[in-house]
Amino acid sequence: MKDQVMNNEDLESSDPVDLLDELLEQVFDDNTQDLAVALGRNPDEIDAWLDGSQPIDDDAQIKIRGLAQERLEFTDEAPMDGEIND
Repeated sequence: MKDQVMNNEDLESSDPVDLLDELLEQVFDDNTQDLAVALGRNPDEIDAWLDGSQPIDDDAQIKIRGLAQERLEFTDEAPMDGEIND
């Protein structure tokens, strides 16, 4: 997923942990505190989601997808078979 433009279908089918990691790297410059504030959660909870020690609850998944849709680069068009958007 890194460094490519995704479409909205990709967003819905993406693993929330992958989206969380992309947000942390690309939008929040690896600052867990800032990401936690954006999601209204505790930084320790973000770390637990990322290391797999705690599952991401449904409310957080909705927030992660919404934040990803706002902050990551997406397109409304699906790529052609075998095509990756740069």
